[in-house]
Amino acid sequence: MSDMGGGAVRQVVGELFEAVFRKVYYLLAAGLVAVTGAFGGLNKVPPAPAGGRPAAVGEVVDCGRWNIAVTTVKSFTTLGDLRLKKDGDRWLAVIVTITITADTSMNNLISMVRLPEVKGLTREEPERILLSRDGNDIQRLHPDMPERVAFVWEQAGTEPAPASVPVAVLCETHDDDPELGMPEYLADTDPTATVTTPVVVGDTK
Repeated sequence: MSDMGGGAVRQVVGELFEAVFRKVYYLLAAGLVAVTGAFGGLNKVPPAPAGGRPAAVGEVVDCGRWNIAVTTVKSFTTLGDLRLKKDGDRWLAVIVTITITADTSMNNLISMVRLPEVKGLTREEPERILLSRDGNDIQRLHPDMPERVAFVWEQAGTEPAPASVPVAVLCETHDDDPELGMPEYLADTDPTATVTTPVVVGDTK
């Protein structure tokens, strides 16, 4: 009878010890994370990759209703009549060729390309979308009329000029049964492909 009682006591003591140890462990772990973050340790974690399958420069990415090929990325200090928000910043222009394969014109250009790994951009979406041939703003492309288009971002001059950048190409998803009033096609948030492209320092343009 005494052996059974002693075993029960030892079991209770063991469970209490385990519970206290677990609590102390989590407190120490949380403290370590807080200290590491305070001294900048967590800031050294590299950003997540752009995602999507790797594609080559100039390779055509089939997005269903359009095709897109990233051809080059250029850096400019001046670009036509565009005005930088801050002196010392620079323009990054992603030049692509887009062909609309759908039967109708499309005006969703702003959602097609991103630079998710480039630091210091003033906004996630491009500042402007320009026709490469004349520098005019473009909002709509027409079927079977390939166009070279420049997606333009402003990058802070406090960030180093990139030697190369991963360009994320985003397509869209078709909703087979959209709710009333909702679009049939939805812009993707995850890239379909990523094209890593050298950055060419352009002349004043």
